[in-house]
Amino acid sequence: MEVAEILNKIISEKGAKFGDALSDRQIKALEIELGMKFADSYKLILKKCGFISYGGFTLFGASEDSYYDIISRNKKMREEELPDDFIPLPDDAYAIVDYGGGYYLQYAKGSPREGQISLVLDETFYNEEDTWPDLEAFLKCYFL
Repeated sequence: MEVAEILNKIISEKGAKFGDALSDRQIKALEIELGMKFADSYKLILKKCGFISYGGFTLFGASEDSYYDIISRNKKMREEELPDDFIPLPDDAYAIVDYGGGYYLQYAKGSPREGQISLVLDETFYNEEDTWPDLEAFLKCYFL
């Protein structure tokens, strides 16, 4: 099942919340503000529905509400003062979901790990706890 098919399935579910679809120009502005390019699979979500909140998970995107907004959430994440024993968050990844005690990160376009999803938890000092090869595998795991 492709990302577009997964999105269509989620969109058809009751209780799912979405943002507004974004244009290429709006996506480019987000990338400039964030300082990295989004993986193509993530851009597809932004173009289709802005953000997704469903089944207890929120996949950040563009929103006036900072809870759903990828820029606000990533700025907050980067501004956190980490204890010395924490592993620094990677510079080539952006948070797409706040786990409460950590983050699901997607590696940016151009990164050696482009498109991969990584779970880092504060209880393990931001060690990488799990990975998915791409957004499709992550969505299948957590949104379906």
